[in-house]
This record gives sequence, C-alpha cells and structure tokens, in this order.
Amino acid sequence: MNILITGGAGFIGSHCAKVLKQCGHQLIVLDNLSRGSSELVCYGPFEKGDCRDELFVREVLEKFQIDSVIHLAGYAYVEESVREPLKYFSNNVGSLNSVLRAMNEVGVKNMVFSSSCTVYGNHPFPVTEDVPLNPQCPYAKSKVFCEKLLAEVQQESGIRSVILRYFNVAGCDADGEIGEMHEPETHILPLMIRAALNGDNSFYIYGSDYPTPDGTCIRDYVHVTDVADAHLRAVEHLNKGGESRVYNLSRGEGISNLELAQAVQKITGQNFKLQFKPRRAGDEPCLIGSASKIQEELGWSPQNSSLENMVQTALQWELLQRHKSCTSRVAPRQEL
Repeated sequence: MNILITGGAGFIGSHCAKVLKQCGHQLIVLDNLSRGSSELVCYGPFEKGDCRDELFVREVLEKFQIDSVIHLAGYAYVEESVREPLKYFSNNVGSLNSVLRAMNEVGVKNMVFSSSCTVYGNHPFPVTEDVPLNPQCPYAKSKVFCEKLLAEVQQESGIRSVILRYFNVAGCDADGEIGEMHEPETHILPLMIRAALNGDNSFYIYGSDYPTPDGTCIRDYVHVTDVADAHLRAVEHLNKGGESRVYNLSRGEGISNLELAQAVQKITGQNFKLQFKPRRAGDEPCLIGSASKIQEELGWSPQNSSLENMVQTALQWELLQRHKSCTSRVAPRQEL
C-alpha cells in the first residue's frame, strides 16, 4: 500500500515508518517540522507542509496515490494544553478536519488515528475501551472531539478508522537508527537517562502525594516498536475491509515515577538525587490500560515492552547521539 503518515518526522511516526517499510509498504511522510526532525525521515519521500492546509494535503494524496492515512500530527503536551487550550483545539482538531476533507475529496477511505489514554481521565484500572470518557485537560478534550468527528464523518463519507489510544510510549529503535528527538524534551525516561549520564545532583519529579503506593504517578509504558506494530496491524485491518475500531495500546501493568527512576539508575549504573515538586495541572494519579481487545482482534502484543528493554534502548539512543555530537566537534585532520 501507499501510506501517508502525517507527523511522520516525529518519535512515533518514524518508528511506524520503519515497521511499515520493513513489511513492504510505501511510506510518504508529511510534516511541518514544528515538532519533528528531518533526521528521522529515513524510509520514504518527505513532503514538508501543514496538515491544516487542505489543498496541500489533497495534492499529496493525489501525487502519491495514497491508499491509507496514519494521522499522527498534533500537539501532545498536557501541561502546555492547560496554558494554551486554543492552540491545541486549533491544531489537533483543525488538522484532522482538513485531512479528512482532503481524503473525502480524493476518495481515500482508511485512517489510523493517534489518540490518547488521557481521554479516560481517572478510572479504576485497568481501563477498557468501553468505559465513559472523562477528559480533564484541553489536550485530552481535543482528542475526544477528534474521535467524535471520525464517527460523524464515517456516517457521511464512509471513511473508516482505527483509533489507537496510546498509553505512555517509551524506548527507541533497537537498531539505533531512530529515536526521540524532541526539542525541548519533555518525556520522563530520556530526561532521567540524561540526568544519570550527566551526573546531575537532582532530578525533579512532579507530585509525591498521589494516592499510589509510593506517592508518585503510575503510568502504563509501551515500547515504541510495539506501538508501530499496532499501526501496521490497524492499517492492514482497514485495507482488508475491516470495520472501524477503537483500541488501547498498553501493557496492562503500571510503573511509578519512582520505580522508573530506580530502573534507570540500575541500568545506567549511575545514581542521581530525586527531588519533588508540586503536582502538574492535568496529571492523573494512575493510568493503566487493558489491551485485551486489540490482542484478541488483531493479534497484537507488547513483545518489546519490558521495563528493562525500554530503558536499555532509550539509553542506547542517547549514547549514540552523544557519540555523534562528539565526533562532529572533532576537526578533520589537515593533510600536509
């Protein structure tokens, strides 16, 4: 298939591109590079532009005769969404609206959509796909709006979708070809690894008084390669004529911020002092999901998502980036 990945120059998008390419699909990446990196576009043609530009999206769909779209483009920071809610609705909902309009005009009928576990709010775990949605922050609310938009559009246009509600995505490509390149970095695992490698005197964890066993937030982490595999299965499900679905992408086990820090210290062999700051707005105490539905229907399983593997592959990527940085600063030898 010819598959368009919007936001394909990002962390998850680049890993999806690699997995899909390995399975014989043709990938086209569309990204405005506001939060992605051209260095992560390794597996197919690149079209630079904004998903909210409907005419541009339509031209890309027609140029590459796209069969399916994986829509990953969007802002995804909870704290930022609390500060700038209009920015999140404009970008997240606006981009999906434009892509769907372009797809409808061209006749592309399959979409895999990137959603989030934050749509659930605070529920008893493990959370299944059929619990009432209870979004607490503008980011989560924008995702709920997008999910409702997809349902409405199917009634009118016949565009089918698989909605994937990510829990916390972590780790990096085991081959070291691609990884996390956020600027600034906000994800806790790479930040902890950097703290360990830099010998930082302290690392700040937000919240120590949550109703959890050690007082810190609990999250369900899934390796990014497993997340990419789910996108492969979802797009192939739609290509075979499968019906629209909503799936959790989770491991079904929680890891607290404190437990994550201890794993990073053990695997890097470096200790760093932990300090605590007040809770951040919009953070839930505990988010753990059930992925039994996608396991039963699409045969997906989080095979790469052990805590050790997620930390180890993220550490490998960070070390590779540091090596590249050091190498680039070495002046070439002049021949005499």
